[in-house]
Amino acid sequence: VLVSDGVYRRGGRVVTGVLTNRVAITMPVLLQSVNGPGATMIEGYQTPGTTNGDAAVRCVYLSGGATLCGFTLTNGATRSAGDTYNEQSGGGVWCASVSAVVSNCVLLGNSANQYGGGALGGTLNHCTFSDNLSYYGGGGAYFSTLNNCVLIGNSASGSGGGTYYGTLNNCTLSGNSAGEGGGTYSATLSNCTLSGNSSTIGGGASYGTLNNCALTGNSASSEGGGAFYATLSNCTLAGNSATVAGGGADAATLDNCISYYNTARQGANYYNSTINCGCTLPLPTAGLGNFTNEPLFLDLAGGNLRLQTNSPCINSGRNAYVSSATDLDGNPRIRGGTVDMGAYEFQTPSSTISYAWLQQYGLAADGSADYADPDHDGMNN
Repeated sequence: VLVSDGVYRRGGRVVTGVLTNRVAITMPVLLQSVNGPGATMIEGYQTPGTTNGDAAVRCVYLSGGATLCGFTLTNGATRSAGDTYNEQSGGGVWCASVSAVVSNCVLLGNSANQYGGGALGGTLNHCTFSDNLSYYGGGGAYFSTLNNCVLIGNSASGSGGGTYYGTLNNCTLSGNSAGEGGGTYSATLSNCTLSGNSSTIGGGASYGTLNNCALTGNSASSEGGGAFYATLSNCTLAGNSATVAGGGADAATLDNCISYYNTARQGANYYNSTINCGCTLPLPTAGLGNFTNEPLFLDLAGGNLRLQTNSPCINSGRNAYVSSATDLDGNPRIRGGTVDMGAYEFQTPSSTISYAWLQQYGLAADGSADYADPDHDGMNN
């Protein structure tokens, strides 16, 4: 079904309970705008004074197998009573299952009394979430799969300013806020960038799993400026802050990670965390393969956290911790036989040996020392 340009703000249909949906797609069809989200808008309705209430109108209900493509969904809201998920969640779009797909859409200024101000459930591809909010959790999205999405300025009074639960691949989260988990709460992230998010606990992310992610400039008014109680693999945490403890990470597990140049009253780069094959300061008392050498980013001040040619983080991780075939840039995750630390893999290492190990013993990292036997024990480096 092709939709011409315009603002669609009248009419509606009830699918569950008594909440009206401006558009209800109850069959496995494709609803697509002719000229994209800049020209075609589906507008809900927010109750004056309370935003969410009996008079509110959600933008879109999407059944399993249906696809929505090329719209701006704005001003949607939910009831403040009734079923928690069906009537009080998903102000912009409510998706019946993961097979409900939203593509190339903008979700702007929607609200939910409970979960998912922008979206609840579904699979969203190449979408932008901006200034959506929810009371309980998931200002941008709740329990959704997000691919190549941008989440900016979403908020939740509870948890997950950007997302609550769900899976995120190749997404950017910036300027989101919540009580806990400013960027994400209990989500699984791969190849994502989190910057400038804020919360009381876990400015960038709280709980969940992060692989090949960069966390910069996130803040927590209490603990875990970058991450709190999360598991991170091949991530870079720099320039994050916490008022109390764990500027980079608090109560977290970090494998093959760089956590440097963060600030906090206690544990600037990490606090009460488990670190293996990490570049951080001070040296952890437990864990293997850690060192305190500066990571040597290409341009820290300019936000370029890729590695210089002589970075000690090159070839210094552990392959067993690798969970993805590509790094944050989409390049091969392992070059030179051994994975690097951090979110970015240096693509042209000269040596196959850990650069930190070579530097420790004053050996060249240009490959000339790889097969040398400087200690004359019959075994080359």
